Amino acid sequence: MKVLIMLYLGVCCVLGQNVHDKIAKGNVLIISIKGVPTTEQAQVNGNYHVGATGSIKIPLTGTIIKVQGLTNDQLERKIEQIYKSNKIYQEPVIEVIVKGVDGVAKQTLSIGGHVHRAGPVAWEQGMTLIQAIQAAGDRNAFGSKYVYLTRNGKRHKFNINLPAHQGLLVYPKDTVTVKQRGAFE
Repeated sequence: MKVLIMLYLGVCCVLGQNVHDKIAKGNVLIISIKGVPTTEQAQVNGNYHVGATGSIKIPLTGTIIKVQGLTNDQLERKIEQIYKSNKIYQEPVIEVIVKGVDGVAKQTLSIGGHVHRAGPVAWEQGMTLIQAIQAAGDRNAFGSKYVYLTRNGKRHKFNINLPAHQGLLVYPKDTVTVKQRGAFE
């Protein structure tokens, strides 16, 4: 009965959310630099709050750049280019981790089994079972239509080809495991 209720709520509450987050106002960015002397890393490494203008100030250059709407990869390349063009560092390697609004860490769920990129996936409000699997690169050649969803220690089996199962909402700390394809699938 609980499974039926969950399916009904999942189908009724499906929201199309993009799981590839872009930086937004209010995010906190953890920026770190490598490829430079350790003594200089402390001048760059730290938490940066994305203000109301959607911008941050790059240390050592004083450059203010708009980061709102960028992905963390795009911002990493942009900061590296700023340091190179200002001849501050020759080969900096920047890492940007996007935290939630006002420093709340992004919540994740775990996707495993027969998918292309097993591991943690950033959870978004309204994320469905099929969206979570797609965020892990979708099923690989050996991936079955059957998946297990583990929530609060209880394991449930779903057929991902059924629309009602595809629309099931997932939540932070859920674990989704794609089974291996059987001989008769």
